[in-house]
Amino acid sequence: MAPRRSPGPLLTFSSVELQSVESSIVFNPQTIDNEKDNKRWYHYLPLCGTVFLLLAPQPSWLYVLVDFHLQTLHQPVIFFIHLSMSYTLTFLAFSSLIVCLARDPGPANAPPSRVENANGEEDEMDLTEALMPDRDFSAPDRWLAFKALWYAFNHPFVVHEFTPVHELGLAFAGAVFTLVVGSFAAYHVYLIFTNQTTVENIAPFMLLRYLPPLPRSGHSLSDPPLEPELSSIQRRIVRAAHGQILIYDLGWRKNLEQVFGWNGKYGWLFRFWCGGASPGDGKHFPRNPRSDEMLAKLANELVKADLNT
Repeated sequence: MAPRRSPGPLLTFSSVELQSVESSIVFNPQTIDNEKDNKRWYHYLPLCGTVFLLLAPQPSWLYVLVDFHLQTLHQPVIFFIHLSMSYTLTFLAFSSLIVCLARDPGPANAPPSRVENANGEEDEMDLTEALMPDRDFSAPDRWLAFKALWYAFNHPFVVHEFTPVHELGLAFAGAVFTLVVGSFAAYHVYLIFTNQTTVENIAPFMLLRYLPPLPRSGHSLSDPPLEPELSSIQRRIVRAAHGQILIYDLGWRKNLEQVFGWNGKYGWLFRFWCGGASPGDGKHFPRNPRSDEMLAKLANELVKADLNT
């Protein structure tokens, strides 16, 4: 059994004088000269595809709005409500896209060591990562398209003959966005209500770092145990316990307070309007009071399994 040791420094310096890297940053209003952009045309295909996906439903969307709400149902108020909501979301989508592509880091001349990685290349966010959506901007299109499509099937002689074609296209696009983005949204809602991060949810062996100190003798495990040294039986024990031990789960109400940072019954209104951060210092968080007992049981099960192998 390897004894529990406090981590030591990874590097030690004896005669090297360390200088502050931040002091080498010079702020001035001059424009920083960047190297010539050497990107080829195919590097912009993700951007072109994103813009195409945002603009492709617009003709069919306008056609369905005008034909269904104005010419068929004669509801101009509902027409303007749907129009304003959909193009507000479209404006937000393009605004987010522009922010991702044309963000300004500020008038700071940083040394090469701060803006380049070990290979000498600029450490920038990839375009594909920047364009990953986190909201379903097609929600109004999806529900109105299904409603109009149902009306067209029930009243085939009232609507225009080309309207069902546009409605089918919008309904199909909405269904695809719902399956893709909706599944991620539902998964993250579950994470919020249980106060977990994605890594904590998909990596069961992170529980090993939270285990209490193991007995000093009678087993061959390190303290804390390491994943490679676990047997197949011990791995199954950890995976089974992973779904039961939620270290930071305080109940869904307090979990929402921890994630979004509001306090009180109507604190979410202030947070929604003014924004803000989560409570705490970002390093220490309140834990589930039952987690210590469950972790102690997991440690005993691992020791027993090690004795039986």
